[in-house]
Amino acid sequence: MNRFLVASLLTLSLVYVGCAAPYVQAQREFFKGNPQKAEETLNPVYEKEVAKDNKDKNLFLWDMGVYRFFQGDFVNSTDDFHKSVTDVEEIDDAGETVGKMFTSASSQKYVGDPVEISLAYFYLGLSYYMNGNYQNSAIAFRRSIEEDLSKDESRHGDLAVVNFFLGECLKKLGRKTEAVVGYKRAIEFSELFLPAYAALYKLNASAGDILEQKMLGDKIVELGGDEYFASLQSDNDEQGMLVLLMVGKASKVKADAFLGSFRVRQELNYKPHGYSMAINANTSSNKLFLADNLHDDFKDQGGIGDEAKKQATRAVVAKGMSMIPIIGLFAPKTSADIRYWPTLASKYYIAYLPLDAGTYSVSISAFDKKGNRIPEYDLSADDVVVTEAKKTTMIVSSYGSIITR
Repeated sequence: MNRFLVASLLTLSLVYVGCAAPYVQAQREFFKGNPQKAEETLNPVYEKEVAKDNKDKNLFLWDMGVYRFFQGDFVNSTDDFHKSVTDVEEIDDAGETVGKMFTSASSQKYVGDPVEISLAYFYLGLSYYMNGNYQNSAIAFRRSIEEDLSKDESRHGDLAVVNFFLGECLKKLGRKTEAVVGYKRAIEFSELFLPAYAALYKLNASAGDILEQKMLGDKIVELGGDEYFASLQSDNDEQGMLVLLMVGKASKVKADAFLGSFRVRQELNYKPHGYSMAINANTSSNKLFLADNLHDDFKDQGGIGDEAKKQATRAVVAKGMSMIPIIGLFAPKTSADIRYWPTLASKYYIAYLPLDAGTYSVSISAFDKKGNRIPEYDLSADDVVVTEAKKTTMIVSSYGSIITR
């Protein structure tokens, strides 16, 4: 190997390491509960990747969007997630070029798995929601559901967490009939989802359907107890605290063990099996209800545009070309594209508590499958304010980042 080639390879390696190091270091800071430090670490490389529209641009946009979101910078997180989903609009699967057939998937722009795209719209909707822009928030949540449905028919666009927040937006916009549909679809996906039953109960109180109100009331008592049911009897259907807990990391992507051509997901193991929440030290604990487990949702293992079939076609072409002298040197690479969105949460829990106006301390505790508390996963926030006739929303990362509005 001549010196020029060695020098070129060394230069390329340094460039790659230079880009990858801040990306990985920033994630470490976020997982330590320091999104501000994560943003500062990623920012120099992030600006270059986005400006040049590089192949990993969306991964940088997603991570930076998460870091900014958990600092309460909803204006810039909105911008990041909006930029990331525009690439999806530009893809035309029917117009696959010959050139793309001869390049590996890992060398092309990464736009994400269908689930990742759906959740990018969800984060976009949350950013609008936390900024009080409920009209655009509702649009983003609908797109999250539509994207999910259009890209993977094995899922039905009935994600509980997305539909619940869509219902919240529509209720704030005065579109109560549509809000009911959102809450009911959330329950279809997660039948033990108490916050959705509570929201339906409050909406149905004005509708006057006595039989349905009785059925909803019985379910609320079953899931939340008599004390919780009694707390829903106030005339105000907004006042209280809504908590969204985002837990862990999305399942890891790796190449399959046999051919190395396809993406497979490897579920990560987490100790916590469930969570409960206490408001002030003398308040009984309330369960946070699991709205979504993303590992169960990642059905498409190849990425957008039926990537698995494309990879299979590449493999056949590569095999044929490799048998022809000289031409075999130009055979397409078939290694799997193992890029994915690492800072995407794995599970989403939600709780809603009707509360009097005041200032509260919130503590969240984790439990294993046997019901034993795991203290190292405890989370807490002080001075959380609930104001008259308004619902305070608190979004928590299991890595310690907490934002309220």
